[in-house]
Amino acid sequence: PEVAARAIAAAQVVGLHVCGVDVVAESVLRPLEEINGGIVEVNAAPGLRMHLNPSFGKGRNVGEAIIGHLFGSGARAEDGRIPTVAVTGTNGKTTVTRLIAHLFASCGLKVGMTNTDGVYVDGRQIDSGDCSGPKSARNVLMHPDVEAAVLETARGGILREGLGFDRCQVAVVTN
Repeated sequence: PEVAARAIAAAQVVGLHVCGVDVVAESVLRPLEEINGGIVEVNAAPGLRMHLNPSFGKGRNVGEAIIGHLFGSGARAEDGRIPTVAVTGTNGKTTVTRLIAHLFASCGLKVGMTNTDGVYVDGRQIDSGDCSGPKSARNVLMHPDVEAAVLETARGGILREGLGFDRCQVAVVTN
C-alpha cells in the first residue's frame, strides 16, 4: 500500500490520471524509504502489453480497468455523452442557465456553462462576452473537466450558425 500511495502521489504531482510509474526497488512489499528504493519515471504514455501478455504469470486487462476508472458506469461510459441542457427564448435565459448550472454543481458535478456573460467551467470564467453561440457550446462540450453542460443558445445564433450540439437531454424555452 505504501508503494502504491507513492505512485499515486507521483502521478498527481505531474497532473496525470493515467500513467506508468517506474519504481526501482528490491521489493514492493515494503515502503520505498525502508529499502532505498525510489520512483525513477512517470510516463504519460504507459505500455500495456507487458500487463496483457507478461513474460511469466497471468495477464491482466489493465486497459479495461483504466477505462472503467476514467468513465465509470452509466450513460457517459456507454456513449461518451454528458448531461446537456439548452436554454433559449426571449427573456430570462441567462438567469435560468445560471440556476440550472447551480443545481448541477450542488449535485457535485463539474459544470460547463455558456451564456451572454461568458463561458464558465467549474465556476471559473474561461471566456468573456456574448458566448451564447455554437462555438462556445462546442468548447464547453469538448472541455475535459466538464461533467454536465448548460448552454444558453441564442435564437439568432441558431438561425445563422445552427446548434453547437446534436441533441440535449433537456431544452428550456423562455417566453
